[in-house]
Amino acid sequence: MRNFLILFSILVFILSSCHFMRIMKIKPDDNWNIDKYLLEAQRASNAGRYDRAIELLEEIYVKFPSENSMPIDYNIGFNFYKKNLYEKATACFNKVIKDFENNRAFSEAQRVENQKYVILSQVILQKMEQDVKDRKDPYHIKEDIEKNKKLKPQPE
Repeated sequence: MRNFLILFSILVFILSSCHFMRIMKIKPDDNWNIDKYLLEAQRASNAGRYDRAIELLEEIYVKFPSENSMPIDYNIGFNFYKKNLYEKATACFNKVIKDFENNRAFSEAQRVENQKYVILSQVILQKMEQDVKDRKDPYHIKEDIEKNKKLKPQPE
């Protein structure tokens, strides 16, 4: 029994160490290009480390100021959305939409690529709007009352 406990303790220690090593922050270096930053930000986002993803995405602005900002703004907005910070997310998504509408200098390929971010931004903005409504009336009682009024008009 004692050997089992020792073996079990060692196994738990090893597994927790592996988990710790996996979630450790990967530090950017001078050799990282924009794709590496985007990839690491995506990995952080997929792992639920939204603050880290936002941090990496914001570093892109500093290291690569001339890059197209739409994918960066969209991804920052998406991470704010996942953190339920709807005001910050809305600002990012609206910036994507506004930048797309105001910038006519895109090549056709850039236009198609950026249009993807506009559509995704609009979809998430609608989802956030619905989430806010659902929080105010989670069982859609007001909606049901309105439907019933239409089905059964009240006598005057």
